[in-house]
Amino acid sequence: MTLPRGRAARLAAAALAAVPFFAVVAASPASAASSSCTGTTKFYVGDRLFTMPTVGTDTGNLACVLSKGNQSGAVSNLQRHLNSCYWSGSSASGHRSAFGTALVVDGVFGSATASAVAAAQRSHSITADGVYGPETRRTINFVTSTSVCARFGQ
Repeated sequence: MTLPRGRAARLAAAALAAVPFFAVVAASPASAASSSCTGTTKFYVGDRLFTMPTVGTDTGNLACVLSKGNQSGAVSNLQRHLNSCYWSGSSASGHRSAFGTALVVDGVFGSATASAVAAAQRSHSITADGVYGPETRRTINFVTSTSVCARFGQ
């Protein structure tokens, strides 16, 4: 093999260095979002008011994930939604009985929260990985300001 010398070698090396290297990694549905949910944003959908987990507070950025280890106001928000719409003892209109013990709303995404998310996911026949991400946000129900459980955006 013959290697280029002198100026040609430097130009070839510079050209090669300028070519971006891309690794293709298949993202799971939950990890397709870029950040952790850390705050909440209020959204009106028609006459319904939803308070949703978002990247930051009042940003409107829904592209986020919550999973074991997260601690934030967004986790507390998700826990309230799960208790209202999936706990068997809920009085919210349209709730589904997916789990029997209400979550402690403490802002800590631990095993109990992961189990509740998985139960909600199973109740909608989506992958029950216990992680709140884009597919889960699009599929599960959230409680509105009028105590009605509804899919966000509908």
